[in-house]
Amino acid sequence: SGRPPVRTMLSMSDPQFVAGGGTVLDDVLSIAGGTNVVGGEFNNYPTLDRERILVLNPDVVLNLMPGASDQDLRENKRFWDGMTQVSAVAKGQVYQLTEPHLLLHGYNLGQVAEIFAQKLHPDAKEEP
Repeated sequence: SGRPPVRTMLSMSDPQFVAGGGTVLDDVLSIAGGTNVVGGEFNNYPTLDRERILVLNPDVVLNLMPGASDQDLRENKRFWDGMTQVSAVAKGQVYQLTEPHLLLHGYNLGQVAEIFAQKLHPDAKEEP
């Protein structure tokens, strides 16, 4: 609360497949203190090429990878390691989130918002 929203990209197992505006994940991101760099200019779950990701230049990337294998995690990391011009990569703020409930839209959404908020605002203290 009271912090400026963090420019964020929500990517899935394939780092170029993202959640855009108008999705439940976009709403959860807003609650957590982020703003989706993809916004509403694309379809809800577009696939972006590398050039578009460079133009969007997120400050944080949240990779939603529930149940990902070690190989998938390595491939995802390799993709982002090659995108050094992206602000999130340069600042070391590309996070692989593997919690199994990340994509289960239901009573877990509050927990997902907390996970997002911890990554977006790691220096924020939880209120009692």
